[in-house]
Amino acid sequence: MNRTFSLGTIVVILGFGMPALAGPAPDAAIQDAFRLSRSAVPEQGWARFQRLQATHPGLPARTMATLQNRTKNHPDDGDALFHLGVLQVVTGAPGDAAATFAKATRVRPQDAYAYAYQGFALLESGAAKSAEVPLQMALKLDPKHPFATWALGQVYYRQGNRQQAARLLNQAGHSHLL
Repeated sequence: MNRTFSLGTIVVILGFGMPALAGPAPDAAIQDAFRLSRSAVPEQGWARFQRLQATHPGLPARTMATLQNRTKNHPDDGDALFHLGVLQVVTGAPGDAAATFAKATRVRPQDAYAYAYQGFALLESGAAKSAEVPLQMALKLDPKHPFATWALGQVYYRQGNRQQAARLLNQAGHSHLL
């Protein structure tokens, strides 16, 4: 029997016995962080994870362990792969995240966010040249994808292609980074 769990189910399982936050409950905050990680400004989701790490030190690690177990037992669960990759990026494991997002893109080849995050993770792990391919694929799937546009601009900037970087960073609304 192939039973699937939604992210909400995983979060509820992890939320039991947790002290209350001075704001949204930990499960709601994790759901919100994952939702924000698929927004035009994913940094907001990352900041939410960092606040959760500060207020509930073991929660992101437990969430990651749950997602690792889920992806091991259900390697075709695109949501679990994506969310695991996001946590790997946020917790400073971009190399692991790049591999996780590569799996996510095989499961969901039309997921522009998975390609964008794969490219970003490669960029953060020092493989700027390798980051181009998944970022270009994200932009092929969604030509106005703001995160992929920004990340590809970062790739070109790091490679010394300032003109191409400026065009993309302007397009993404981040010309102040030049």
